[in-house]
Amino acid sequence: MKILPKYTQFFFILIISFLALAFSFLFSSKDIFQSILLSFCLFFLFPLLFIRFILKKSLREFGFSSHISRYDIFWFFSFFLLASCVVFVHIFFQNQKEVLWATIFSQESFWLFFSLFFSYNRIIYFFYEFF
Repeated sequence: MKILPKYTQFFFILIISFLALAFSFLFSSKDIFQSILLSFCLFFLFPLLFIRFILKKSLREFGFSSHISRYDIFWFFSFFLLASCVVFVHIFFQNQKEVLWATIFSQESFWLFFSLFFSYNRIIYFFYEFF
C-alpha cells in the first residue's frame, strides 16, 4: 500500500496517533513495570513499525538517526549531571521545613524574591521538560 499524496499520509498518521493514545487509555497498567512496557510499546515500537512497514518510509525522514557522536554523549551526561544536582538541591530544600531561604530573602526585597523565584523554578521546569 503506497500512499502518494501528503495530505492522505498526514491524516493516516493522525488517525494512527489518536489510536495509540486511545490504546494507552484503554489498557490499564497496575504497576510501574507495566506502565513503562505499555509506553514503550505504544509510543516507540508501534510508531516505529508503522513507519517502517505500513508507510514503507525511511526512519530518517521521521527524525530517527543512529549516529551518536562523543560530543552528543558528553553534553547529555553533563546536562544530566547538572539536572540531577538541581533536583537534589530542590528535594533537599523542599524537605527542610526550617530552612526557607526564599522567604528569608523575600523579607528583604520583593525584587530579590521575584528573581530567585523565577530563576529557581524555571531551571527546575526546564530540566523536567528536557529530560
